Amino acid sequence: MTSALDAACAVLASPLVAALLATHPNDLAAAPVPPPVPFRTQWWLQWATSDQRWTQLLEYYLRKDKGKGKANDVDAPDAAELPAELRALVDQLCALALPRDPIAVTTPADAPPLRIDARGMSPKKAHEVTRSVAYINNLLRSLNLDPRAVRIVDIGAGQGYLTRALQTHLGTLHLLALDASPVQTAGAARREARTAAGSSGKITQKTIHVTPATLCAAVDEWVGATGTDNEPVPVLLVALHACGSLTPDILRAFFAQRERERRRGRAAALWNPIGVIAIGCCYNLLAPQDFPLSAHLRTASPPLSLPGSAYHLATQIPAHWRRSEAAWVGAALAVRKVVWRAVVGRRVAAVVGDWGWGGDGDGDDDDGGVPSATNTHTYTHVRTLGAGPAAGTGDGDDDDGGVPSATNTHTYTHVRTLGAGPAAGTGEGTGDRPVMRRLGRLNDAVYADWADFVRAAGARLTRGADHNGGAADHDLGIGGALSAEERRLINELGVLHVLRCLVGPLVESMIIGDRAQWIREQLGGQMSEDGDGLGDTGTVEAVNLFDQATGSGRNVALVVVPTKGSDEWF
Repeated sequence: MTSALDAACAVLASPLVAALLATHPNDLAAAPVPPPVPFRTQWWLQWATSDQRWTQLLEYYLRKDKGKGKANDVDAPDAAELPAELRALVDQLCALALPRDPIAVTTPADAPPLRIDARGMSPKKAHEVTRSVAYINNLLRSLNLDPRAVRIVDIGAGQGYLTRALQTHLGTLHLLALDASPVQTAGAARREARTAAGSSGKITQKTIHVTPATLCAAVDEWVGATGTDNEPVPVLLVALHACGSLTPDILRAFFAQRERERRRGRAAALWNPIGVIAIGCCYNLLAPQDFPLSAHLRTASPPLSLPGSAYHLATQIPAHWRRSEAAWVGAALAVRKVVWRAVVGRRVAAVVGDWGWGGDGDGDDDDGGVPSATNTHTYTHVRTLGAGPAAGTGDGDDDDGGVPSATNTHTYTHVRTLGAGPAAGTGEGTGDRPVMRRLGRLNDAVYADWADFVRAAGARLTRGADHNGGAADHDLGIGGALSAEERRLINELGVLHVLRCLVGPLVESMIIGDRAQWIREQLGGQMSEDGDGLGDTGTVEAVNLFDQATGSGRNVALVVVPTKGSDEWF
């Protein structure tokens, strides 16, 4: 495990990848002098500026990813057309990134087929709930635990789809549904009221901002209020979309309760944490202390330092851009959005220089707009999911995995302090510029034709303000057909953007691997002050629970359970 982390670190820290992560298409388009590596090398200038290069690059990646680096992929028809530097990089990215094919999840032979009531769910959500229920059922039974007797805490429960499905299909008698949004909690309560008739057991709804301390306290209160028969009750912690630092905080709560048990004695404990199933997302919202987590990476020399863009790009799933005709159309549109917007930014910069507008854009995903480190304030972020793949670096929520889905449109509220996480940092490589924030979201239809796009962009940028901050409508002079130089630039920006997206899965693999290594370190004895730790009686596994082809881009669950055959956790 540590050797794989070291190899991934080496690739991400290489001069080529470091330059890719640090350079958004907006930056390259507006740069008076591009960075030397790779943007002024002969192989880049000769190859990347030609037509259709990003599609050739993607095709090579897709073949290598499918074959996971098998030698016969090297002989693909267009492999020789790629520069050796890019072939070597793609080979490394494919070889080191975690495989993402979903595991087989079956139902017991003596059980009826699992049919989830999917009313109100998108197909993606129904897929996730169905597989989660089946997996949890199988996992508990493999540990010789009766699903009806185990208490389950659904963290980030939202509208309660998983909570109710666990109650219905596992017969779980006690469930605690936690969410940070009172709107979501109220919605879940209304849905439960409509379906609760005839259900066994009880679902407790609670609105809470989850930290390790508040999570442990909420479970204490819940278990204490429902009785324990003087025995600590088994509790499983589940989070289908543990945004930002929520995954590390859930794990900290798990280890804190295990340690509390050890210090006070099991007889004094109200509850016994028997495991965690957590799927991380929204890596751009990580707190600075939450990557890297493991001692192995924290003590690495030289230390790994990723720019803010890396945490956004970690959500990309380029392996699925061509899974269907619709997906391919969406991917091509998303690339076009990024590069055309960058060219408009270049034209604006040529007219007014470093534009000083504060911007009032609507946070369009296409511009990769993220707050700068100087914007340190708390805000409420409301987002509708369902943006397309490769759509810039976006604001990074990934329940949709960057896959377009008209049905995957739910809204959530997230409160955070800007500038706090690793992805906030200096915003390096995110492409955040005032002109892009002001440009905001444009209708997809305008991207069908350059003339329509530049006309719409000009209207948006000049409406109601000038570059001196006054109120005016005026022509910035950014219209007109693409020059030959701009066409070459568009080709180059397409290659840059796709390359950055290809790096994304390795970044996510690094984050997941770091978390898994940290868990192993905790299980191995590094948690306790006296060095005794929790004992080597637990295991952690990265489980590909969902199918990315359904839109579940974040499909890897970190599963922490007792070692099979051990009864020390019960």
